[in-house]
Amino acid sequence: ELNARLKPVEIETCGLMVFGRFADADTSETLEQYLAGFHPILQFLADWKDAPAHYGREVAANWKLLLHVALDEYHVVAVHPDTFGKSGYLSNERIRYYRFGRHNCYFAGTDGVTFAQAGAAARAGKYRPRDYRIFQLFPNLTVSHVNVGRTWYVLLMLFVPLAADRTLVRTWYYRPPFLTRTK
Repeated sequence: ELNARLKPVEIETCGLMVFGRFADADTSETLEQYLAGFHPILQFLADWKDAPAHYGREVAANWKLLLHVALDEYHVVAVHPDTFGKSGYLSNERIRYYRFGRHNCYFAGTDGVTFAQAGAAARAGKYRPRDYRIFQLFPNLTVSHVNVGRTWYVLLMLFVPLAADRTLVRTWYYRPPFLTRTK
């Protein structure tokens, strides 16, 4: 009588990650199209053997600030002065930014690998970064991998707005598949 119904949710996967969006007659873009050149990299990285560890933390800042500061090289020194940033700011020779679709990424290091080359390596099952990389997926998800000490981790960070000045940062982390894959 009320004609009440739930709005359908379209579900797609990439690796072991599940993405959903509300169905819309005007939207026909697939998840692979939405992720653009990052799709093969995410498919490669989202293949964990054990359940990722998870923690959440509320931060007194707008979610947009948290998302954007994560992609800027100055953040390492400003936010992590006693650990990652103790050697000072990165030189311009170690920083590369790329844009793909609606998204952005940051590659640190001197290996010269481009975003396109990283995607091709992931498609071939040979993705083996030597340095830190962070991928920002619009609107509020980052996927990064970092070497801490002698251990690599993949970090998935979801920025959930709670108020104009409060954000819940949900983080999952796990050992990446490129440590064990030999393909």
